[in-house]
Amino acid sequence: MKKIVLLTLVISFNLLVGDSIAQNGPRTGNTGISIIPQPLHLKTLSGKFIISSGTRIVVDNNNQDLRTIAQQLSKNLEETSGIKLPVISATSGSVKNAIVLTLKSASDTLGTEGYQLSVNAGGIVIKASNPHGVFYGVQSLNQLLPVNINKNLKTVSIPAVQITDKPRFEWRGLMLDVGRYFYSVDFIKKYIDYLAMHKMNTFHWHLTEDHGWRIEIKKYPRLTEIGAWRAGTQFSRFPGHVDKNPHGGYYTQDQIREVVAYAQKKFVNVIPEIEM
Repeated sequence: MKKIVLLTLVISFNLLVGDSIAQNGPRTGNTGISIIPQPLHLKTLSGKFIISSGTRIVVDNNNQDLRTIAQQLSKNLEETSGIKLPVISATSGSVKNAIVLTLKSASDTLGTEGYQLSVNAGGIVIKASNPHGVFYGVQSLNQLLPVNINKNLKTVSIPAVQITDKPRFEWRGLMLDVGRYFYSVDFIKKYIDYLAMHKMNTFHWHLTEDHGWRIEIKKYPRLTEIGAWRAGTQFSRFPGHVDKNPHGGYYTQDQIREVVAYAQKKFVNVIPEIEM
């Protein structure tokens, strides 16, 4: 079932991108570099930047939002390449051999979620007017990483590019129906990771259905004591077609808060659907 949901996520996203291109035309030409969604402007340059153990991630003036994004980037680089980069605060113009995350000098036309990403032999700079944009610039940087990284080399090569991007649509997201089938908190977090990786900003969480009530309401405990569980699942329109496999589960209020807090760090807004 989990594989089916993730496959649905990929197919739905491809249909969304295809529909967008059909309506608006392709955003850039074929550059040999794959960024999803395709950026507004992408220019390949000669050269590359080498990430090594001497590289640092630099954020403006200890900005906490940028520091959180930088720590996520550092963690991803460590997991994929084995290189652990420190996160420091400094003036962006005073550092070399660095990945700079800054809210300065970004174009006013890019809005809240747009960004500029520049890679050359001297370093990497991601500029935006808002932390949302910096976060999406980091997602593009993650996609520039090689698919297969030899951790023994302790270096990673990033192609030199200039990217300017902003989303076409303010509301970009997918719905997950946990009312019919329950998914763990860990699975929900992974789902949010995939949303954020593709620069989606909305998680529509379908929490209730006649098949199961999935959210704890302390004033009405029987909603979960009874409504969160079933003895079997009717798998077709005919009443006798029931698989007889018990199924159920629900999220406590603390778990709901945990998911919302996790999504906020990924700049994903959680939209709960609770039917009466």
